[in-house]
Amino acid sequence: MQGKRVLVVDDNENARLTLGSLLGSMSFKVDQAESGRAAIGAVDRAETQGMPYEIVFLDWEMPGMDVSRRPNG
Repeated sequence: MQGKRVLVVDDNENARLTLGSLLGSMSFKVDQAESGRAAIGAVDRAETQGMPYEIVFLDWEMPGMDVSRRPNG
């Protein structure tokens, strides 16, 4: 798994930096995004450049994008 390109997405800066640092020390190539929108942009750019992410670590409760908190209807 060494050298795999990963994206860490979390609005909590401490969590994002900690996980990014941990993964970097394990020889992953790490990029980070602080929001769901930033993550979508990063994924789009990576795909366009022909260097897609192989793994995405995503906070499941991202502000403004968490579907479980949307009203029914």
